[in-house]
Order: sequence, then structure tokens, then C-alpha cells
Amino acid sequence: MEEMMQRLANNCPHLTELDLSYKNIDFSKVKLLAEILEKNSHLISLNLEGNKIGNKGAQALCSMLEKNNTLQKINLVNNKIEDEGSRALGKIIAQRKTPTNISILKKFFISGCYDNTVYHMIAN
Repeated sequence: MEEMMQRLANNCPHLTELDLSYKNIDFSKVKLLAEILEKNSHLISLNLEGNKIGNKGAQALCSMLEKNNTLQKINLVNNKIEDEGSRALGKIIAQRKTPTNISILKKFFISGCYDNTVYHMIAN
């Protein structure tokens, strides 16, 4: 992962898609990633499925999305992002000029059992 972070920081033009699924990424790592992506102008798709980003990590990604106009697709399924983080992400993609698709897994309690539903937030 360190090599990929360096390539992102160097704004490598060949790195347009990045799969960091199930890499045990927590808030501190996603915060660093978000800070690097603020200045990246080539990455279009980021897969962060199955990590431990949570609401604070979602907020860090929101801050990055305010500055990064290149990233168009983010997979955040299975990241312990709850309503607070989901609302923040929905709000930021609604404000973006760049078409953006963010996938988030939401759990709903219906009729005595949990229902997992993947939500796709799409703007523009």
C-alpha cells in the first residue's frame, strides 16, 4: 500500500483505478489517503470496500471530494458508515460538478431481521 500511496502522491498519470478493498484501512489511513487525493488529478475510480472507515473516514473523504474534481467512482460498501457519514457524502456529491457514483451498504431493521441494501448515490 505504501508504494501505491507514493504513486498517488506523485500524481502518476497511469494510475486511474485503485483497488484497496479489504486492506484493513481505518480512519487514520483513509485520512492520509484523502489528503493525498486532494491534489491527485488522474485517479477516477477508488474501491475501498470492506475496510473500517466509519463516519469520521467518510468526513475525510468529503473534505477530499471538495477539492478533487477527477475522482468519479468510490466503493464504500462494508465500511461501517452510518447515517451521519452517508448524509455527508450525499450532500457533497450533490454539490459537485463532476459526475460521481458512491456505493454504500446500509442495514435496515425490517420485520424482526436486518436487511442489507447497497445504495448508489449518483450525482450529475
